[in-house]
Amino acid sequence: MKNLVLVDCKKMNSFKNLKSLDGRNFILTLLLFIGTVFSGYSQNSRVMYVNDFLKNSNTEVTKLQGYLTNLNPSVYVVNEVITKKTEKSLCLYTDVKSVRSISTIGLDTKSIEFVSIKINSKNEIVSPIDLSFFSQFPNLKYIVLEFEFEVSRSAAETSVIKASENQSVLYKVEIQS
Repeated sequence: MKNLVLVDCKKMNSFKNLKSLDGRNFILTLLLFIGTVFSGYSQNSRVMYVNDFLKNSNTEVTKLQGYLTNLNPSVYVVNEVITKKTEKSLCLYTDVKSVRSISTIGLDTKSIEFVSIKINSKNEIVSPIDLSFFSQFPNLKYIVLEFEFEVSRSAAETSVIKASENQSVLYKVEIQS
């Protein structure tokens, strides 16, 4: 249960007036502020481990499982070039290097529902991957980050920025032997 802290607005007109709050109210106000800031950060981290997502039982899970395990009409973009393409592709498989160039290579994005981004090494994610371009994909539901090295959830979360609220961003680890 959350505690409600009432603060007299007249006393909060400036930071100078914070001193006039008694110690208990000041500490509660400060804790409320800190809690709000940290809860905002946790709500923005939307990257989830694929297996955790698959533990749910609904139609979204069934759909994602189909993309992960079945052959689907797909387009492959590797090293900023379309290497393989089928009619009305549902899936886009790409590498980190190609993410920025997808908007310039003439890819039809209308039917894409699933994107997989392969990340071969830590060196490929020197700066976070900007996912804002994918908001232009009208039917995109899932973006899966496929790491080929061990990665923690927090590292996966910090490896991307600007994900759309309408898309699930997931990650998995698949180390090739």
